[in-house]
Amino acid sequence: MYKPDPSQFKFIGRPLPRKEDARLITGAGRFTDDFSAPGQCHAAMVRSPHPHARIRGLNFARARALPGVLGVYSGADCLADKLAPSQQLGEGSSSHASDG
Repeated sequence: MYKPDPSQFKFIGRPLPRKEDARLITGAGRFTDDFSAPGQCHAAMVRSPHPHARIRGLNFARARALPGVLGVYSGADCLADKLAPSQQLGEGSSSHASDG
């Protein structure tokens, strides 16, 4: 079996210097939640509290009626727009609370 010479690798098998550690452990890290801009919008993802439950319907009427709400989308809406499911907004999930 071929065994490469470790000296020919710059990073594999070697510790890498981490540039972000100092700012994170001293509390100087900045995250998306730390930023605020004029006219900024926020998003909320709501998932079922019941693992493996079959969602038979969603009602977005109350969420859409809340003041300041710009949009309420389901996973089906995202798929219709050719957005792939993700951990945050998968098929059948809702981005705001529903009353159903």
